[in-house]
Amino acid sequence: MLVWRCFIDLCGTRTYHAAGPHPISYAEIEAYARLHRLPLETRHIRLIRVLDRVWLEYANSKAAGKTTPDAAAKRDQGLNPQIFDALFS
Repeated sequence: MLVWRCFIDLCGTRTYHAAGPHPISYAEIEAYARLHRLPLETRHIRLIRVLDRVWLEYANSKAAGKTTPDAAAKRDQGLNPQIFDALFS
């Protein structure tokens, strides 16, 4: 739950440009962890970045008015149930 809460909080402070949302940067993750005194490990940061990449792909495909099976297949390569379980166990 720690990683999900961090991602949701960071996502809520996301900035946007003319073409859409900016990704969450390592500096933002580091500042958030320091501010909240969270002991984030490398695996947590990787998972936040994977969640962000999936969210960005979804947001960009939604903005373009398309959600294709190819986008879902590509997304599943970055995060699957086995990886998710490994990161949270």
